Amino acid sequence: MQIESKTRGRPLPTEFLIPGPARIARVRRTELGLSRNAFARELGVTPSRLTQAESGYYPYSLDSLPEIARILNIPLDELCPPVPPISNVVFDARIDLDQERDTVERAAGLREGTLTLIENGYVSNPDMETRIALSSTLGIQISEWTTELYRAHVLREKNTS
Repeated sequence: MQIESKTRGRPLPTEFLIPGPARIARVRRTELGLSRNAFARELGVTPSRLTQAESGYYPYSLDSLPEIARILNIPLDELCPPVPPISNVVFDARIDLDQERDTVERAAGLREGTLTLIENGYVSNPDMETRIALSSTLGIQISEWTTELYRAHVLREKNTS
């Protein structure tokens, strides 16, 4: 299936958005039947700026998040849920799959000990190549992905299913 990354004036499908405030706000806005123009007007931004925020190109400012939660009538902690540290995400996925660290490291093409350092919190921000390798090996989604990489991942998943 061929999907364009963006069509002028049309927002990206929700599934292409990295999980977080932009995705949650768009879903809630559509549930409420609130148009982009009406939401943008109430938020005090242009519809174009709202589309950019909802598509993940330019995130909402921290100052705007409480106002977005108020407009959408949801608690701020629902709009901005806590994101677990990558160490927890990797550890939980490995345990769920009942895999040993060395098995995952070999499958992901990582150096011996890398997974121990990540799971124990000594490496809190692994490089993109390591994130992608672990994501692919463990079948997990790592929220620190860039917007472009996340969209590419969704496209790959769609093309392989």
